[in-house]
Amino acid sequence: MMDALRKLAFLCIFLCLIHGLSVGLSQQQLVVNGRSVVGLTTSLVPGSSYVLATPLGEALGAKAVYDASAQTLSYDFAGRLLSLRVFDGAGAVPSSGAVTVAGRSVAGQGAVLSGGNVYVPVKPIITALGGTVTYMESQQTVMAVFPRAQLRTARLERQSSGVERFVLEFSGLTTYETYYNAALGTLQVRFERTDLAAAQQFTGANFQSAIVTPNAGYVDFRVTLVPDRRYDSYTSPQTNGFSLVVDIFPETSATDNAVSDASVVIDPGHGGQDVGLSFTEGSEATLTLAFSQKLAEALRARGVNSRLTRQTNAGLGAALRSQAGIGSSLFISVHAAELLKGQYNAYYLGEANSAQTFDLALRENAANALQNPDTDALRRRVLLNLVPDLSLGEAYGRGVERELAQVAGYRTNILSAAPLAVLDGAAGRGLLLEFSPQDLVDDALVEALAAALVTVLAQGGAN
Repeated sequence: MMDALRKLAFLCIFLCLIHGLSVGLSQQQLVVNGRSVVGLTTSLVPGSSYVLATPLGEALGAKAVYDASAQTLSYDFAGRLLSLRVFDGAGAVPSSGAVTVAGRSVAGQGAVLSGGNVYVPVKPIITALGGTVTYMESQQTVMAVFPRAQLRTARLERQSSGVERFVLEFSGLTTYETYYNAALGTLQVRFERTDLAAAQQFTGANFQSAIVTPNAGYVDFRVTLVPDRRYDSYTSPQTNGFSLVVDIFPETSATDNAVSDASVVIDPGHGGQDVGLSFTEGSEATLTLAFSQKLAEALRARGVNSRLTRQTNAGLGAALRSQAGIGSSLFISVHAAELLKGQYNAYYLGEANSAQTFDLALRENAANALQNPDTDALRRRVLLNLVPDLSLGEAYGRGVERELAQVAGYRTNILSAAPLAVLDGAAGRGLLLEFSPQDLVDDALVEALAAALVTVLAQGGAN
């Protein structure tokens, strides 16, 4: 009997030792909001946890873009760009100036290239996006948790052009999925890890029903379109979160495919504390916003998908404005200037060819933007994985010049290249336009410019 007990005790001790050894040798894991992410390692940089770039981006709802020639990796989180310098795993990894969010440097090591794969530091990325990181030693697990984003505002705006716009503003970043049933005309958007105090319902002319509802850990937005209506959606980065905008409008079957597939981003210059120039008609910030809103409506009425970088008198830096142009067919930044009525200035991306255009760049670019590596040509070509065609911007500028002159008699005072940071994201498909305050309050310019942009888009900027 005693021998049997001794054998049993020995077996228990042996199993415990084996279990302890297996725990000690087990691979650490990363869990982001309850989702396991593969590729975690602590061997690249002493004292730091690194993980494969692509799986982390997927867990956070962002695509990782890596360019080996520039040794840079970037993520796009709801329009907010996070970029990291990539270093060879054999060397030291700097802990300053290697990570930027929306063009601003944040603390943290850069990414590391090892074995043909890019690894990114867990803590700097998570904390830069508002999350927290905890290491649970007993479970060999790195836990990353983001606070639930609150749906701060859900509102319906009716535009004079017949467009009905839903604006959903969130207090933080969150992933979401969109489902559209074309047969039923039903659009559903599900926002993960979000909260809403109470459901909201809306009524309108372009949709049969619309409701925003809180559920177990997420928020649902569901809208059923009436026949012959379509929708367009886009995100707009905010200082502490983001907005999803959904436009619903009548289908336009007569629109040329080249135009109906195009997307135009309109950037009302200045905003917030930066009011720009002051005129009898108002500040530059208010004039450009009102004009841009009307221009977007006029483009949508012509079947062109269009959106604004700001919907209110909010201040946005050059980096956020530039990011909004990523992937657009055309990016238009609208400004006011001391010009005669009927005259305007047009600038496309390129090197300054005169002291006047260089002075403009210094005025319009954010502080130190010309020296910031996140806003130079490398960002357009490398960080955003785009190949800028600077000749296209000039072609667009000359196309607008031609159409405005022939159709409405507007004349360019200046048509020139300029190193403007706000045009970087559009990768050569951008224009900065300056109009007189008298023209900005004149609906005739709205219609003339909308018609000119449609023609230029349809022709691809051809002369």
